[in-house]
Amino acid sequence: MLVTTPTSELLECTFEVMGVELVLRSDDQRLLDEFRAVFDTGSATGAPRSRLVATITTDDDGGILSVAGDDLASPADFLLGFSSPTIPIRELPSDNPSVRLLTVGDDAEPLFRFSGDRCEFRKSGRWRRIVSHYLFLRALRLRPDLLLFHAGSVGCNDHGVLIVGPKGSGKTTLSVSLAARGWAFLGDEMAAFQPSTGTLLPFRRPVGIKPGPRSQVIDDALRARGIAGDEDGILRTPLADVVDVNASEGLPLRSVIFLEGFAAEPALTRITAGREELSILQPIATSLATISPTKRVYEMVKLLSTVATYRLVSADPDLTADLIERTFCP
Repeated sequence: MLVTTPTSELLECTFEVMGVELVLRSDDQRLLDEFRAVFDTGSATGAPRSRLVATITTDDDGGILSVAGDDLASPADFLLGFSSPTIPIRELPSDNPSVRLLTVGDDAEPLFRFSGDRCEFRKSGRWRRIVSHYLFLRALRLRPDLLLFHAGSVGCNDHGVLIVGPKGSGKTTLSVSLAARGWAFLGDEMAAFQPSTGTLLPFRRPVGIKPGPRSQVIDDALRARGIAGDEDGILRTPLADVVDVNASEGLPLRSVIFLEGFAAEPALTRITAGREELSILQPIATSLATISPTKRVYEMVKLLSTVATYRLVSADPDLTADLIERTFCP
């Protein structure tokens, strides 16, 4: 992330998102702060592969968003593709066939109005989070060479580990617990896998540490630094601001751990991956939108056939991390 600078009446901030330079220009400082707090993946490490420029201007009621630098044919369909239980996006009827109206949840009024490349939006609810997420994913669309997963990613020595599980299954807790022990930290919520090389690449957004049990080292560090939670009680911070981070630039993927609930004692079981494990892998929609689904399935089948796979029942974060460490890095 570079320094925010004024451009005419707009503020400009440049971010690096997995090798894509994303330039945000807006008159809303809080929008830039929102993107930085949730989606900033750190400073660029080399020349950008591509560049995306987004301009967001606002008034009291809403704003206009325009994006330049890619070839996205249907921004409305792209945004619809990222509907989730957390942010359920749906389309509303439109009297004009050239206008697409999208809203969130049960809201009967449009939150977004797409007409060609132009997007108008209404200031409602978490509009900054939704706009930020949309731009973040649009930047990731420019990396079709990567398989992007809802997963944690860490490593010990040359052993890269992908941690897969549904929301709330403990991906962040396990990832940061291992990072606190000196493991290479690649990411906690999103993971980047390069099929052509078999490599896990760093995807270090600010971590989102939820309320609940956590590593003693992490708990002590958060308390000492007085880091406060957001509106959901989630503590968002670059992990390097909490503990010393072993910031590897990439590791060969050797193992995949599928998280399977919680118990009093942790248990790690070696398994042979099959259809169930393939269905549990969670590529983000960007990965499926840029390459044919058939090719993506082939890449995931190949991934599972070339790594060791495990199921993990988690317990106390430190006990669980200790079990993982004894297994992979004795």
